[in-house]
Amino acid sequence: MLNALRNQAAGFVMKAFLAVIVLSFAVWGIGDVFRGRGTSEVAWVGSTPIDVQTFRDSFNRELQQAGTRFGRPLSITDARALGLDRQVLSELMAEATLDEEAKALRLIVPDSAVVDTIMKDQSFAGPNGSFDAARFDSILRANGMNEQMFVAAQKRFMARRQIIDGLAGGVPVPEALINAVNQHQNERRTASYIVLPGSPGADIAEADEATLKSFYEERKGTFQAPERRSLTVLPLTTESLAAKQTVSDEDVAARYEQDKARLGTPERRTIERITFPSLDEANEASARIKGGMSFEDLATSRNVAAADLSLGTTAKADMIDRKLADAAFALPQGQVSDPVQGDFSTVILRVTAIEPEVVRSLDEVKEELRRTIASERAADQVLTIHDQIEDARASGSTLAEIANKFSLQATTVDQIDRDGKDPAGQTATIPGGQEVLTAAFQSDVGVENDPVQGQAGSFYWYDVTKVDPARARTFEEARADIANRWKAEEARKQLEAKVAQAITDLKAGTITLPALAEREGVTVLSADKIDRRGGPLFGRSAAAAVFSTPTSGFGSAPAQNDTDRVIFQVVQVEVPTPGANAPFVAQVRDQLGDTLQNDLASQYVMQLQNDLGATVNSQALATALGGTAEN
Repeated sequence: MLNALRNQAAGFVMKAFLAVIVLSFAVWGIGDVFRGRGTSEVAWVGSTPIDVQTFRDSFNRELQQAGTRFGRPLSITDARALGLDRQVLSELMAEATLDEEAKALRLIVPDSAVVDTIMKDQSFAGPNGSFDAARFDSILRANGMNEQMFVAAQKRFMARRQIIDGLAGGVPVPEALINAVNQHQNERRTASYIVLPGSPGADIAEADEATLKSFYEERKGTFQAPERRSLTVLPLTTESLAAKQTVSDEDVAARYEQDKARLGTPERRTIERITFPSLDEANEASARIKGGMSFEDLATSRNVAAADLSLGTTAKADMIDRKLADAAFALPQGQVSDPVQGDFSTVILRVTAIEPEVVRSLDEVKEELRRTIASERAADQVLTIHDQIEDARASGSTLAEIANKFSLQATTVDQIDRDGKDPAGQTATIPGGQEVLTAAFQSDVGVENDPVQGQAGSFYWYDVTKVDPARARTFEEARADIANRWKAEEARKQLEAKVAQAITDLKAGTITLPALAEREGVTVLSADKIDRRGGPLFGRSAAAAVFSTPTSGFGSAPAQNDTDRVIFQVVQVEVPTPGANAPFVAQVRDQLGDTLQNDLASQYVMQLQNDLGATVNSQALATALGGTAEN
């Protein structure tokens, strides 16, 4: 969503704060008030409108991201059921509230601050760690923005952050709370323990027919044969079409000449700059440079630290300010420029190092270019062939007939369950993967299905050719599974009874843990100074039982594999003293401080919104979502 872009230049506190704002609105709701504002706005906060298009763009971005998280596209109905529409609206209203307050306080964010933030933002950094203009443009385009829109959004965001930082910075965290977290997280316990092994029941005597039938009847629902389906799948992918393309050497050579600059490494320069508030001051400084003052001395005289001089090593295309880029890449190495009036600031530049352009030869890149051209041609063909296949489907052609007509490969997948496994328990290979499998189990025999759209413009047509419904297996079909499950259950009961008796004897003092280990033929082990997570050998369940048992007490728990059982005695309890574990305490203090700051900021924004007045137009909101208002 758009807010993710804004947050790329934000810290942890603001990210968490916005999450709290969203949660607050999700819990408390927003009242619907109608004041005749019109139909082009979904909401107002004070005098700030939230128009339908802004809401729709933000909602669609969030809907796409939610679909990625769920692993499938979500419909608007799905999104509304999840509360996604209210979440997006709540977030936009929280931003509008802070924008109103920023206007009231007359907060101004200078262009230079925005440029520095963007240039230093690692979200926009390329492989070399410095600002990458191509990546910057790509991220903006993916979010439906241009540079001017993003700079304006960033200014608004930085103004909001000034308000929240000024309000909530430095909230003290109660020491009692920090100590409680420290003691809970850093308490350590040592336990002596033994592991009594479980058994699949191989040594259990065979049950008689009546016992097995009774066991089966009690658990008949667990002995199911799953629903199985047979499919025919016809894939249309750029990869399959690209493999059929013939790309001539002449085509490759022409593409090489066209993309030569992209195929190599552009010239890169290490650039330093000193920023001035006005051209007059820059001219005065330039005169001092020409009179013999060094660039370093000029920086010192203007209180510019050495670390703040450098713009890093960058290519010309990666510089956001084109005027500065032209000037910097026209300078000889080591020379200081005249004053340059850029888009956002006036500067004097110096180039300290130049890395020459490197261009790869045609022989080095020809196969790469051949694959690229083939993929591009295939991508151009996909939609055309897609439409032709849809026409053939509409005329009654089968997938097998269509595959033969277009020289594609249809695949038959027989008797797979919802997990994609065949009757032998093997995972079947299904073109289109989980998306096709899920769609097939939502369809039926004889239904003409829309194709599933995959990644990189691929399409997968499928027909369900047979459905074998789920059913309860008969006793005879499931006999082997029934017998094995019964034995395993009996072995588990015997182990639990043995553990229960051992705990009783240990607590009564009639046997010691070493003596019990000797009797059972196992070894006494030690879990030394474990925390509440246990460890790789001493699992979380056993650790939880140890931490609920007093010193010298006995207990039991499932082992890490859930089959064996652990019997233990707590040997030692170590509780940290207040102030111990300084690095951890510092981290907890910061995290709790963030939480308290977020709570304060959330209450502040809610109060601002109450003071300013908030209006939600349910009809416009429903229209933005493509529906009608809900009562």
